[in-house]
Amino acid sequence: MRAHADALRLISDRLGLPTLRDEIKRPGVNEAWRLTIRFGADSERADQVATLTIWHAASVLEVVYRAPSTAIRAKHILPMERYRPFARRMLELGFDRMDDQPGINPTSEIWLIERVAAHYHHDLVVSPPGASGPHAEIVDCFRKHLPEAISPQPEGDRTA
Repeated sequence: MRAHADALRLISDRLGLPTLRDEIKRPGVNEAWRLTIRFGADSERADQVATLTIWHAASVLEVVYRAPSTAIRAKHILPMERYRPFARRMLELGFDRMDDQPGINPTSEIWLIERVAAHYHHDLVVSPPGASGPHAEIVDCFRKHLPEAISPQPEGDRTA
């Protein structure tokens, strides 16, 4: 499974994004989450990385889509009322102690979910098409609370 995590981290590297460990070092940042999505071999969607940065009074979600010529970025300012239910649910599900989903098909859609706070870092690899139990609930948490993180690249921003 760690091979999946390493391969998925390369996506954010190629998009020129800072690591989450660097993100948490920025002044005023309390916590950061990252969702890296590599779509399946039969998908027309490009890889994307969503980073949720938690500041003292606000949260910012930036989604970066891989495009042929340059990265496409979409930034969303989220009120803390949107962030708190997401974080609460992820912790209720035991995200910080959860192991990677077993038996992931390497050609399917794969997510790398990371959380960093102070000197803490945890990551989890899941594949939504084959997720069950707590792994499926983690996927549902993103779908319910942070749909922007998994939404397709905006139509107007598509490149040929």
